[in-house]
Amino acid sequence: MRLFADGLAYVQSPIFDSWEKQIVLVNDNLSKLDGFDVTKMARELPQYKQIFIIMMSMGITEEEIIHAFKVGIDDFLNRPFNLRVLQAYMERVIERFSDDDEPIL
Repeated sequence: MRLFADGLAYVQSPIFDSWEKQIVLVNDNLSKLDGFDVTKMARELPQYKQIFIIMMSMGITEEEIIHAFKVGIDDFLNRPFNLRVLQAYMERVIERFSDDDEPIL
């Protein structure tokens, strides 16, 4: 399993076309390629079910949240966030998204 925190780096990496399980953290508002763009691209891949996408956002509206779920975001993290809470959250996501026989990160 791979973890990416930069949507542009993710799309430009060879892992983008991989069938490995992936957890991708995307930002809702970036200048070159935002989380919505990355999600749309990832959801067009044949292996889209292997990709769990979490959007980090601050001050997102209800309509934007609905739009994000419609384009394929799996979950949200509100910014700013406490690092200990983020760690606990990511451990839970990794646990749920991992197979028993697959190493975790």
